[in-house]
Amino acid sequence: PWVRNDEGTAGQEGSGLKITGIRMTIVTKGAAIPGEKAAVKGIDPNRPMIVLTFDDGPHAPVTNRILDSLEANGGRATFFMVGNRVTGKANKAAVARMAALGCEVANHTYEHKAITKLGAEGIKSQLARANDSIRLAGGVSPVLMRPPGGAKSDAAMKTVGSMGMSAVLWSIDTLDWKTKNKQKTIDAVIGHVKDGDIVLMHDIWQGTLPGVLAAIDELQSRTDKTYAFVTVSELAAVKGITLEPGMVYSNLSDATVQAIEDGTYKENIFD
Repeated sequence: PWVRNDEGTAGQEGSGLKITGIRMTIVTKGAAIPGEKAAVKGIDPNRPMIVLTFDDGPHAPVTNRILDSLEANGGRATFFMVGNRVTGKANKAAVARMAALGCEVANHTYEHKAITKLGAEGIKSQLARANDSIRLAGGVSPVLMRPPGGAKSDAAMKTVGSMGMSAVLWSIDTLDWKTKNKQKTIDAVIGHVKDGDIVLMHDIWQGTLPGVLAAIDELQSRTDKTYAFVTVSELAAVKGITLEPGMVYSNLSDATVQAIEDGTYKENIFD
């Protein structure tokens, strides 16, 4: 089993076994041992939890309105940002605000390029440049990425994994960018959302904003089942899921947890 620092003994002592390999990992101070459920400040693990994710930003006029709503509701989200859009005083300030509010900054490539159409060096460049832009604005370097359009391949994901990054897709697509319709966005979320879901929305289109804000309000106003809005990494920690480099996650439900524990989870592109 995993052992933190010197809190115990890893393996056996005095048995004379030859060591052919050793496994180590680095985690944030105080974080859970991989596979161990962690207590996350401000999150009740008994409440249903979902992740609201926003792609293609930042776009300060829209992004800040979403952050206003999240802050008012005590929630957080994960923002998959395009690196070359992290420019200008307003957009950079929005990224800094995300980080300050406890939201998760994440990578959506530098130029919104499909990673399946790039070679290994092209993928590395897109991810590294986006990480640099986001880190300079918000003070945090992303460890999660979302491939534009959700397009992935074994070769592309091996390169993503080589950079120590995990890929996150979604289990609910609101199609907010397409419909730009308040009620359709609400219905896409309210009628289908459940514990562990990852919801895809966008913070670049002004037309998507009314539906996004209304969906957040609706989920928070429910008296029978009030959802906690958490980040991808927070939900993984509460569920005891270690987000592995090169792995692809579409949701973080209890079924996903069980599949990982059973060794039957199929989104690992190395299978």
